[in-house]
Amino acid sequence: MLMDRKPIRTLFLFVLFFLPVQYGLVGLVSLSHSEPWPAFVFPGFKSVYTFESGSYTVPELQFLAWSDESNEPVEISPLELFAGIPRSQSQGFLRSNFADAQQTEELAEDARIWLKRQTETVVPGLSLQRLDIVWVENRYSFEKERGELHETHVTESLSFYFTPEQ
Repeated sequence: MLMDRKPIRTLFLFVLFFLPVQYGLVGLVSLSHSEPWPAFVFPGFKSVYTFESGSYTVPELQFLAWSDESNEPVEISPLELFAGIPRSQSQGFLRSNFADAQQTEELAEDARIWLKRQTETVVPGLSLQRLDIVWVENRYSFEKERGELHETHVTESLSFYFTPEQ
């Protein structure tokens, strides 16, 4: 039982023209709005760097909250600070929004105030004066069966200062 070739050709031509039109439409929409399907995110790769010596470097982003009452900072996990972001997408979010100190320093005033309020929500009773964002590389060596932290190296840091009115 053979199928007529005309419907197959029609379907092929439709798909041949529809896919580029759809791709162009998505491109035009994303110029003025966000992507039409923002929940579709590929997993992040290349978060761990391997060296020939058998050691591994894992980049980490730290948030340190300082108040006037304490000489010690309160370390806040990015997962706590950005609790509304699904865990599977948190590393991609941090890479795209906190890639380095220069990009992060350009955060809008609204984003800085949000960071202050979110930090004070995560750490109740904290009167935030300064928020340090620190980019760290942790190097692990696997000389034995399990990996051990061999070295921690701060690559960059940035401080946001806040007044009580903010």
